[in-house]
Amino acid sequence: MPIDSINSAKSGRTGAYLRNTLFVLLGVGTAGGVGGYFQLKDEINGKNTQLTQKLNESETARASMAEELAKANATIARLEQGMSLNKSAIEGNATAIDEYRKALANMGSEAQVQNKKIESLVKRDGEHDKGLANLNKSLDTVTIKVGNLETKVSVSDLQDVYNKALSSTVIVNMEVKYKKDDGMGTVVEKTETHQGSGVVAAHINGGKDGGYIVTNWHVLNCEHLKDEDYKNKEITLTFPDGNKVKAKPHYYLDSSGKEQLARKKDHDLVLLKTTENISKAVPVSFASDEPKAGEAVFVVGNPFGDVLGNRFSGSFGIISGDSIVKYGSGSPTILSKDEKDAIKTTRTDAAMNPGNSGGLGWRVRDGKMVFMPTFIFPGEIFHGMGFGVTAPTISGDIKTWIPYDLNSHGGFVERESKPAKPAPVKTSKITPQNKNTRTWQKGYTPLVRQSELRSYNTAVLAGRRFT
Repeated sequence: MPIDSINSAKSGRTGAYLRNTLFVLLGVGTAGGVGGYFQLKDEINGKNTQLTQKLNESETARASMAEELAKANATIARLEQGMSLNKSAIEGNATAIDEYRKALANMGSEAQVQNKKIESLVKRDGEHDKGLANLNKSLDTVTIKVGNLETKVSVSDLQDVYNKALSSTVIVNMEVKYKKDDGMGTVVEKTETHQGSGVVAAHINGGKDGGYIVTNWHVLNCEHLKDEDYKNKEITLTFPDGNKVKAKPHYYLDSSGKEQLARKKDHDLVLLKTTENISKAVPVSFASDEPKAGEAVFVVGNPFGDVLGNRFSGSFGIISGDSIVKYGSGSPTILSKDEKDAIKTTRTDAAMNPGNSGGLGWRVRDGKMVFMPTFIFPGEIFHGMGFGVTAPTISGDIKTWIPYDLNSHGGFVERESKPAKPAPVKTSKITPQNKNTRTWQKGYTPLVRQSELRSYNTAVLAGRRFT
């Protein structure tokens, strides 16, 4: 029943009763009256507004959630597509892996075959190495025949011997400046270069304070120098390791106390001295015996000097025999018989050329110096016969020039006390079996004239004087 109908019943107990009953049912009560009703209505309307607002918010949230859900579904779709692609790739990789495994299996089989081949090759290489070892062993041995004599020499031993000989050898260079008329009235300055070889004879304080080097006199002999000029003449010594030092001719006091140049013209020898460190060089050991025919020897020196770049060179041969030589005015003369002041020299077929003078003739069997290469036959080319001063003659001269003595190995050591007088020089001489009946090859002149015999001192090549 509408309220307006109820309100229109202004009289009667039925109307009042019904109105009051309605208010009671509505929970308003008679005290509040219609005001309570409207208050309730406002509250209901407020609640409806709040519910509507919350409903709208819920709709907005639902729409947002639907949008996010759509995005999530799209992401899931993409992931599913990616997973599908990955699945295809994985399946492809699995196929590739299977094929790779099959290939590995095939390679394993091939590897086994190759291993067997390698084992076979290794076995053959081992047999080949044994063959090479035997071949190298046979190649390392050189057989030297001289007439009915036969000697076997190890090549590796020869290399070792040569290296030891090299450590005792030096290159000798000297320059002399002088003035000369050019023939047209003008005096010009010229330079004469002397090049040869030398041998380390002794150390001073183990080489730290220098040492002595012996060489041929004709290496230094110069017509433009007087004896007193040599005292301050600088000479360059070059060692196998490239080290260069300065040296000068050595001077000593003779028995009368007079200063003398350490030189023996009759033996074509001179001694040099350096005060620079030469401790790396090895002093030579001098043989006390004469070289014998057939002995294997090395010749080490500086053939042809700077024409070949001042390089050390070695040649190999044997002792051919001996000869009697006399130095007159400086050039050697070969004699057919012994004479006063003549000395015995050795002959060798080891190659000797201009520039080898003053170098080392090294005996293979004991590693000792047995001679010093000194001269060859006339000409600038080796003819298969070279001559040298023997070691006993060289060491005998050196003992008169320095306060040293030879030890049991042939090396020079300083004397404990200086002798009052120098020991006399002892030279080796040869006495033919029959001086009067010695025979020579037909056409050979027993006495070779000095003009026919050319020493290294006169050999000239490319503007250089070699000695």
